[in-house]
Amino acid sequence: MKKLVLTALVLLSGTSLYAYTNGDAFQFFGGGGGISYGDAQNDHGSPGEYYSGSSPYFKTAESCISFAWNIGFSGEIFVTDNISMNFGIMKENVKVKTVSPKANANSDAEYQFDFEFMSIPAGVHYYNNLFFFGGGIFYSLIQGQSVKVRGFNEDLHPFLAKDDYGFFIDAGANLDVADKVNILVFARYKKGFAEIYKYHEIIEHVENIQTLTLNASVGIKI
Repeated sequence: MKKLVLTALVLLSGTSLYAYTNGDAFQFFGGGGGISYGDAQNDHGSPGEYYSGSSPYFKTAESCISFAWNIGFSGEIFVTDNISMNFGIMKENVKVKTVSPKANANSDAEYQFDFEFMSIPAGVHYYNNLFFFGGGIFYSLIQGQSVKVRGFNEDLHPFLAKDDYGFFIDAGANLDVADKVNILVFARYKKGFAEIYKYHEIIEHVENIQTLTLNASVGIKI
């Protein structure tokens, strides 16, 4: 047992913490998916007025978990042996769903918003061998928007959808799987600060929306 422990310590002591070196650069193409839990704020002091005068039809609206996906390009440039600058350009789809549970209505009131962005993230990764942790900021250009109301397609263009901005946190690994072949695997938590949607008269229950996503992504070196 002592010989086994000693052998392991010798092997670990000879292992470098730095799998990459200053000046290394990688470009990746890939995508992923995950969950979206948009912060859809609402004003429900009198939730039934819009529908039935003084008798409330619905209870306070609630945000629900939905789906998000992304696809695009990213890059890593090492500025030291264990710190890299990362950047990218990604096409993203973010869904935000809210449900107002029925009170005196026949069914719940459901709204599912679809937002499409072209997102530009930039940040820093700290590496320990192949694994990294880091974060940064992003700016997302709005490309399209739509909403489903109670399961029926309702195109409310031009309701006010805006560009998004915020921060992200990454954790993952840059795997050197073969000669000149790297695979990037990571999870990204992303929080938007912009109110990408403002009140629209047809959607009485939702006041504004901010994005919140958690995605798992995979990229391959190109």
